Amino acid sequence: MKFKMSIVCFLLFFAVFSCSRSPQDEKPEDNQTLAVKFVELVDQEDYENAILMMDSAMNEVFGKEEMKQSWEVVKNSFGEIDELMESRIESIDDYEVVYLIYSFTRATVEVKVVFDSDHKIAGFFANPLEFSNSLPLPSYIDTTSFSEIEVEIGEGDWVLPGTYTVPRNTEEFPVVILVHGSGPNDRDETMGPNKPFRDMAWGLASAGIGVLRYDKRTKVYPEKMAVLTNELTLDDETIEDVLSAVDFLVQKKGLDSSMIFIAGHSLGGMAIPRIGSYLPRVGGFIIMSGNSRKLEDISLEQFNYIFRLDSLTEEESLFIDTMRIKISNLEKISEDTTISPEDLPFHVSQAYWAYLKDYDQVAEAKEIQRPVLILQGERDYQVTMVDFMGWKSALETRESFTFKSYPYLNHLYISGEERSTPDEYMIPGYVSQEVIQDIIKWIEDNN
Repeated sequence: MKFKMSIVCFLLFFAVFSCSRSPQDEKPEDNQTLAVKFVELVDQEDYENAILMMDSAMNEVFGKEEMKQSWEVVKNSFGEIDELMESRIESIDDYEVVYLIYSFTRATVEVKVVFDSDHKIAGFFANPLEFSNSLPLPSYIDTTSFSEIEVEIGEGDWVLPGTYTVPRNTEEFPVVILVHGSGPNDRDETMGPNKPFRDMAWGLASAGIGVLRYDKRTKVYPEKMAVLTNELTLDDETIEDVLSAVDFLVQKKGLDSSMIFIAGHSLGGMAIPRIGSYLPRVGGFIIMSGNSRKLEDISLEQFNYIFRLDSLTEEESLFIDTMRIKISNLEKISEDTTISPEDLPFHVSQAYWAYLKDYDQVAEAKEIQRPVLILQGERDYQVTMVDFMGWKSALETRESFTFKSYPYLNHLYISGEERSTPDEYMIPGYVSQEVIQDIIKWIEDNN
């Protein structure tokens, strides 16, 4: 399989905006049957007929090759389909969403097929509901030392479900808010059998540090986000919900803001300097595998890495060339220019890229007045040591910044050997104890 898991992990945020709008019409009665048929066609590799079931906007971003590659990723991650276990239908604005729960050989998977009012498919998603990690919990987790409370953050149209992990036998404790990377992540930042945010929450809470984590907006409201796609920026995707999480802790839990620490992973790490500009009084910030370079640069580097794990095909070479052209179009973005999403990387709108074009995360990091811990796995191929050194070279003279890299850890902070590959994410593991201990000590030193 040439199109590896890591690419999908990196790009899932962009994929959620594949729903298109159409005028409201009479709801079809057979969307459930159509959804099952569509999944069967894709699973049987009958992509030509599957494409005929999609609307025009979906066809532009999810053609035959993208469908083939994405479904290969699903099968590589979860195994083969065993049976359809249950289904349900939900109406959301002008769409009807069919939820199909399938048992695969290695996981229970929710397949979501979105229909417009013309019976055409406007969105297609597959996410694991259950994925077994057969390994015993690591020694740094003591499940008797904390409790977990289901909470909601935000208000109005963007309420998000979350989990507040609370140490027992203590009334006052610092709290870490966890900020997701790219993609419609759940609160655990689940990747196959691995749940790095859950590991962090349980490990930190075992040591007397509370943790607040929540499902990402792009996971909870994909259809609603799709409607607004041409207007969205990093603020909408990530930062507004961090502010809501802080407000939850201050207003509803009575925490002093100096007891709150913000830890961002990957895209969330890149966002930390901007988050810091909104939250100058929190206790501190943690950047975990945050890119110091432009997002488009590391994405192209990632494609090159993945495609060259084995021989580069002509199709992959063409894909990279096309991506370079689309990246070059980013230089043309201005207030006087309108560029179609189809001509920009990942079919993401000009508004999103314009925001990032004006965002210099390293320069903004220099303005942070609170302690900052920057962590990096040296085996990480998604965000690499080049990015870590970008932060370090610009900021290491500042006493408030601390840097630590780990020779054997990948993007999920799970240990491995040799060079990291996408398939490694499907191997059960836990966040390294060394990382948990380093975060605990840093918080203790700065609390």
